[in-house]
Amino acid sequence: MLISGYATIQAAAEAIQNGAYDFVAKPFDFGELEITLSRAMQKKVQTERLQRIKRRNLILALSLPLWLLLG
Repeated sequence: MLISGYATIQAAAEAIQNGAYDFVAKPFDFGELEITLSRAMQKKVQTERLQRIKRRNLILALSLPLWLLLG
């Protein structure tokens, strides 16, 4: 997340293209900032869960031929 006192559409677009979750311009409302931070943390948790599921699926897919051989 990027907080800036010099908010432009170009700066916001660049920040997000470079991996920022969101761009917040000063002065900002603390309630909105809290909501944005909460959403960013939820996205991080969901991304980590998805990565674990993908790894588990890959392990299962790779072990399937072994299961077929062993019966």
